[in-house]
Amino acid sequence: MQNKKDLLLYFMLLTTLVIPILIGLYMQNFATWRFVSLPLHSFLEASGAMIAFILSGIIFVMYQDKLIFNHYHYTSFALICMGVFDGFHAMVYPGEIFVWLHSLAVFCGGILFAFVWIPQSSATKKQYVLFPIALFVFSFIIAMGSILYPQFIPQMLTSDGDFTKTANLLNIIGGSMFIMASLHFIKNYLDTSDFDSLLFAGHTMLFGSAGVLFFFSSVWDMQWWLWHFLRFFAYLVAIYFMMRTFYRFVFRLNQAKQKLQIQNDSLNQSVKLLAEYKKAIFEGSIISAADLQGNIIYVNEEFEKITGYTKEEIIGRSHSIFRHPQTPKSTFKDLWNTIENKKSWKGLIKNLRKDGSSFCAKMSVVPILDSNNEIMEYIALLEDVTELVDSQDELRKNFYTDRLTKLSNRYKLLDDLKNAKSANIAIVNIDNFKHINDFYGEDFGDKVLCNLSNRLLDLVYKFGFKTYRNHADEFSLVAYDPTNEDDFIENIKSILLNIENSILEVDEEDIHLGLTAGISIGKLDLQLADIALKEAKKRKKDYVVYSSQLNINEEYKNNLLWKKKIIEALNDDRIQVVFQPILDNNTQNINKFESLVRLIDNDGTIVSPFQFLDIAKHSKLYPQITKRVIEKVFKYINQTHNAISINITAEDILNQSTKEFIYNQLKESNRTNQIIFELVESEGIESFDEVKLFIEKIKSYGCKIAIDDFGTGYSNFEYLLKLEADIIKIDGSLIKHIDTNQNSKNVVESIVTFAKKNGIKTVAEFVSTQAILEKVQELDIDLSQGYYISQPKFWEDL
Repeated sequence: MQNKKDLLLYFMLLTTLVIPILIGLYMQNFATWRFVSLPLHSFLEASGAMIAFILSGIIFVMYQDKLIFNHYHYTSFALICMGVFDGFHAMVYPGEIFVWLHSLAVFCGGILFAFVWIPQSSATKKQYVLFPIALFVFSFIIAMGSILYPQFIPQMLTSDGDFTKTANLLNIIGGSMFIMASLHFIKNYLDTSDFDSLLFAGHTMLFGSAGVLFFFSSVWDMQWWLWHFLRFFAYLVAIYFMMRTFYRFVFRLNQAKQKLQIQNDSLNQSVKLLAEYKKAIFEGSIISAADLQGNIIYVNEEFEKITGYTKEEIIGRSHSIFRHPQTPKSTFKDLWNTIENKKSWKGLIKNLRKDGSSFCAKMSVVPILDSNNEIMEYIALLEDVTELVDSQDELRKNFYTDRLTKLSNRYKLLDDLKNAKSANIAIVNIDNFKHINDFYGEDFGDKVLCNLSNRLLDLVYKFGFKTYRNHADEFSLVAYDPTNEDDFIENIKSILLNIENSILEVDEEDIHLGLTAGISIGKLDLQLADIALKEAKKRKKDYVVYSSQLNINEEYKNNLLWKKKIIEALNDDRIQVVFQPILDNNTQNINKFESLVRLIDNDGTIVSPFQFLDIAKHSKLYPQITKRVIEKVFKYINQTHNAISINITAEDILNQSTKEFIYNQLKESNRTNQIIFELVESEGIESFDEVKLFIEKIKSYGCKIAIDDFGTGYSNFEYLLKLEADIIKIDGSLIKHIDTNQNSKNVVESIVTFAKKNGIKTVAEFVSTQAILEKVQELDIDLSQGYYISQPKFWEDL
């Protein structure tokens, strides 16, 4: 593309500057040749003038929307001036005036063409029209004045018929200005590759060449005709520009026509579609129209059906005939303020039918504007939502009512508290209600709750309290806008006492209930009464009144603090494992270790699991801790030939993710026979079958099973055999008194005897003194573990 661009520029310079000058110089060899033809001369000048006028007009039309004067306008100014002078020049006979008009055309045209170097500027509509007219008039006056008053023009010809210095100077200056203008168009072409700029560069360069060659010619010689033809060729270039412009105009016109046709087709389609929409809306909707005063000017059949009025009865009347007294006046005030501001209004309005019955409508009122953006009328579109509103009222009632007891529920309580100024709240809870459900069944438990709710309603009626069922076996008794705090507490105490000393008869069963209450005085926060209830249960008291002295919030804060600590420790790999050595009582060697979890605090403090494990379980972080311990144990197992035990709970076994993690670790290890899983018996096992399957799975890898804390809780020997345990860890509560308490010794003896008969190893925990160790060895317990043997240590310190 760049090569083509350069070639076009070189071709233009060659044909408009180099070749004309070379031809002009060559023709000096034929300086004596003459060709006299006034008609040909007149044709060349007149046609040039006509082209100049047409071209300048095209330029002004092209840019009329932009109202600017750019380099094309400055060109058109020059062409107007040249057109006037060349036109008069074509009409006069050769002589002083003849040369003077021609020289004026070259000089003024060149000067004005040179204006193309001036930056474009904005123009008013008046300036845009008047400036070219004024230039035309000015040139016309100069030309006519030159013809009428030839005595005032300078001498253009010598006595020998040659051009004077004045004539040559005017033409050379004008020609030089043309060449200067051409340089501007060349620069513009090089910057933008605009072919029109190249055309104007050639156009002006031909004028410049003709102006310079004037110096070497005389009237009617060959060079004189040459620069006339160069000027004519310059106008031919202008004709080519006009043809290109016309072609582009026709092309754009066709494009616009096609676009307009497409838009017209689209508009017709839109109009048709709009008509269909209008038809669908007016036939399927409830519609009315009103004038600017709100009087009805149109209703459709659906509107007649829903209101019971005919068109004849309501046309011309106000919409107020449908107004229901329950619809507030503020609604209509808001409606009119909105639509008079040319905005659409939407809302729910209750209306009256002709027969006096009511209906609810979801209504949209739209102001219809004319072409001047003024309101013509109002259109109202209605949707009958009577059934929906009625069903919503029913849903709202159900939403706020407890289905079992028919009392207001927790949602209603929260809503009432939100709208109250003050309240005394008592949350009451049935003691050990789970036992009733477990013993009698849930249906019986529901009847107990209904019976209790009725009893509470009877008791609170005289106090003016509202009764709610929060959930399950929890109720709330609330006094709104209370006056005496002590009276409320005494009334709640009397209610609790009444329930406790009375009998509820349910299905011929006499039921005694005890209630525990948490009381909040003067607050609208249900959580405060709930905190007091939890504290009452914790202290085993009938009731507790919330006060800032309760440390419940501190406990919550502590739990949140430790949850954050656990998360940070997991992220920073500060969940570590310590190992407590286990002594073989027969060989006196250490060949087993129990792995125990520890949390390393930010300050380096080693934190016992008793401080954070329960919080981890409640925060659902416990599985991550278990996985972290297992991961580290399997890392260290590769560094020893001793056995290492891992504590595991039924909760771990029932967690699918934790269980899969253990299986994957076992698959990747080649020392699984050194792993012992200690099942923490105190956790209880409800899904026994799943635990049994887990034990079978890990034993298939060569692992062993130990039962931790055996001898406490609900443990029994049958349970031990079902789990196929390899090791029993006798609970420390038995071992720590074995040297002083005969009962402890007897229990341990029976466990050891049973274990020996069934090939199960035994471990004594909490061996803290030499005396206990000796008694353990005397009872033939296989292994000993405790602080007397060794404290738990990090792997590196073993």
